[in-house]
Amino acid sequence: MAGERILIVENEPGAANSLASSLTSLGYAVAGSAGTGEEALFLLAKAPPALVLVDVNLPGPMSGIECARTIRRQSDVPVVFLTPGSDSAYLARGRSANPFGYLPIPCQPATLHATIGFALFKAGMEKKLAESEEKYRDLYETAPNAYFSVSATGEVLSSNAAAVNLLGHGRATLSRMRVHDLFHTSPEGAEAARAVHSRWLAGEPVRDVELPMRHADGTPVWVSLSVQPVRDEAGKVSEGRMMAVDITKRKLAQQKLRDQEELFSKVFYLSPLPIAITKLNTGCFARVNEAFASFLGGSLSDYPGLPAETIWDDAEKQKGFIRQIREKGSFQGVELSFSSSSGDTRDCLVSAEIVEIGGEEHLLSMAVDITDRKTAEESLNKAHQQLRAIFDTFPGAVNVVDTSRNILDLSESLRRLYGLSSREGALGKKCHQVYRGREAPCPDCSLERVMQSGELVTRMISQDHETFMGGAYKAYTHPIKDENGQIWGAVECVMDVTDLFKAEEQARAALEEKEALLREVHHRVKNNFLVIIGLLDLQAAYITHDPTLAMFREIQERIRAMALVHQRLYQSRSLAKVDFGAYLHEMTANLFHLYGADPARVSLNILAQDIHLSVDTAVPCGMIVNELVTNSLKYAFDPRQCGEIQVGVLTTGPVHTLWVADNGKGLPPDFDITRCKSFGMRLVTILARQLGGSLRLDQSLGTRITVTFVENEKQRSGK
Repeated sequence: MAGERILIVENEPGAANSLASSLTSLGYAVAGSAGTGEEALFLLAKAPPALVLVDVNLPGPMSGIECARTIRRQSDVPVVFLTPGSDSAYLARGRSANPFGYLPIPCQPATLHATIGFALFKAGMEKKLAESEEKYRDLYETAPNAYFSVSATGEVLSSNAAAVNLLGHGRATLSRMRVHDLFHTSPEGAEAARAVHSRWLAGEPVRDVELPMRHADGTPVWVSLSVQPVRDEAGKVSEGRMMAVDITKRKLAQQKLRDQEELFSKVFYLSPLPIAITKLNTGCFARVNEAFASFLGGSLSDYPGLPAETIWDDAEKQKGFIRQIREKGSFQGVELSFSSSSGDTRDCLVSAEIVEIGGEEHLLSMAVDITDRKTAEESLNKAHQQLRAIFDTFPGAVNVVDTSRNILDLSESLRRLYGLSSREGALGKKCHQVYRGREAPCPDCSLERVMQSGELVTRMISQDHETFMGGAYKAYTHPIKDENGQIWGAVECVMDVTDLFKAEEQARAALEEKEALLREVHHRVKNNFLVIIGLLDLQAAYITHDPTLAMFREIQERIRAMALVHQRLYQSRSLAKVDFGAYLHEMTANLFHLYGADPARVSLNILAQDIHLSVDTAVPCGMIVNELVTNSLKYAFDPRQCGEIQVGVLTTGPVHTLWVADNGKGLPPDFDITRCKSFGMRLVTILARQLGGSLRLDQSLGTRITVTFVENEKQRSGK
């Protein structure tokens, strides 16, 4: 330490000189001597010494103690107080300035040398300690991991920059927090934090405990936490120094891996496709899914450890399969056959790839069961062969085209009909080019109509077309639709109807001849009825008895009613049905004329729209109406009484309702139509029975007689 510069601050010159002499004799250099604190600070700023000796009783505005405090604030130069003795009062006064020693004046050179040497040594040690602390603080602040110092009572004492970045809190905020505030409030985080805190408070070092801390935004931050307990002089734990390594990314990666493994497991076990994982080094199954066990039979527990060769039909084929997969690493859609536990052979398409699981090579295989598909294909091929046989033996010529008129298929009979050399040569070509030698579609083609209507279209092909050599052919074109109802093509069948056409012509000629004969029959029957009426008219000319004459007239009208039916049939297009509405109008008009009814006094209302009856039904119905309208005209109204006669026919399904009504004076209250003795009413009863109907009389508003009947098959056909 010899040669160090020392500054003396002493207001007494004699004492200062004596002290300077002693320092010089000990080998120190005197940096100067100051009599006041202000002078000492000036010299210190000008050339800082290694040490300052300050009189504790320095007079003036700045005391020795204040001077020492100022020196320590402004520099790291150590200060030793000069005291008049070793009084404890001086020690207490000077302690606030943090001096490096006390030197009683006067003192022996040895004491002076020892005090100065110790002060300089202490100053050097403190400087090294400060430098060491600075290095430690730099390391502490720049460390990549988060560090916290926590008191035994739970206060956060300090934290580094990594801790601030980790939790998102400022240092001021962290310094006001307690240790439990640092950790996440989830049950997992809180419980782990309490356990760690209890361990280091008990003096146990904590190493690498994974738990969630809490970020400023409330989200968890996963860390690996280590805590070193620090004991005080009494051996009691006073502080815990925590290091937190951020493992959030690792945790997220682990969670992602767990999620992926869980997802793979769900996909593996829930997949409808059979999946198996086989160890390549042993050739045994590691695990299979439910679909695989169902595919080959057995349960999931039957397969782990089972040699894969047990499911192969051919051991050599299995070895070749393994060689192929080792050479290529993977393959897709190879058709293979396996044996189920019941001994059945199952066909499937297999895709496989070598994967590494737990450091070992495994074979991941996935299969698609095509057993049913192959069976269906075989059945489809058989059905296609059967259809082709039917197609080619069908007597009609069949052609199948798409919407662009491209030929998709044709029957053997069509090939022969058009004289084509082969069926295959026509496929894919336009039908109008192959069959008609035209560049444009045929004018009479049915495809457009089929596309528009979506229904069957029929047409006759020109009989004089050169292809058909004068024959008659009929074409049936039907659309072909997909499952959504969209038309994608059409099938056309051409039938040779030459013989049928001739037969139809012959039948048509025979029918026309028969209709002519029937018309002639009806015409002659009507004429015969009219002859009878004429004969009765001639006979009536000789009858002078009025009742007898009236009877003759009624017979004539009954015959006229029957004749009118045949006249209607002769004049109508149909020979089987009579327009009964028109018949009623004509017949009742004749009756009104015969009995001289005044239309202004007695009106006629006929309700019979579009009613057509067979001859066997129309004749009795006409005679019933004839009798009932005649009775109404003769008896219903007094000479000057006005009224209405209504005639109606109503058809509801197979049931016919025929009625004649008037609003005249009516029949006697006790009148029973079934027991009436008059010929006309008896005739009505007989005719109603002939129709198989019921007869009902209603006298609530005049007189209404109704006949309800069902026209049977014999009556409808007129046979």
